[in-house]
Amino acid sequence: MQLLDGMNSIGNFGDIMAHKSVFDTVLENKQKKLTASKSLFKVDYAEKGSNMRNKEDSTMYCFEVFLVDLEEGEADGVALEDLFIFITVVESPPSLGFDLPITIQFYDFVGKERRRPSSSTCCLTLDLPRGMEDPEKIKSLMRDSIL
Repeated sequence: MQLLDGMNSIGNFGDIMAHKSVFDTVLENKQKKLTASKSLFKVDYAEKGSNMRNKEDSTMYCFEVFLVDLEEGEADGVALEDLFIFITVVESPPSLGFDLPITIQFYDFVGKERRRPSSSTCCLTLDLPRGMEDPEKIKSLMRDSIL
């Protein structure tokens, strides 16, 4: 109602109504079904051919299996929306998208330390452990981090 009053006060509501389809994307309150589209993510890889890159590729394979499990509802009580909230603090992407893509970065385990995946909601980053080889292990780590 506040938007309508404001637009009427400057005489622009008629413009919106005349070109409704142009404004639908911004003004509609429809949430599209969330999918684990690869286009949402930008991966910050090490140099091709390096040992670190090979470990990152292995982790990304496991993470992609985890994303498929999320979409199919087979991720031990974690939903795709839960992952999205963990990374961004919102349940679905804004109508016009984010200013930046969600960036996946990697870290190494140090000694016997087993740090969980983490995220920065301000920078839209997800930090994953380098060198994961078992999709079930990354699923367990992600579940522990998210829930």
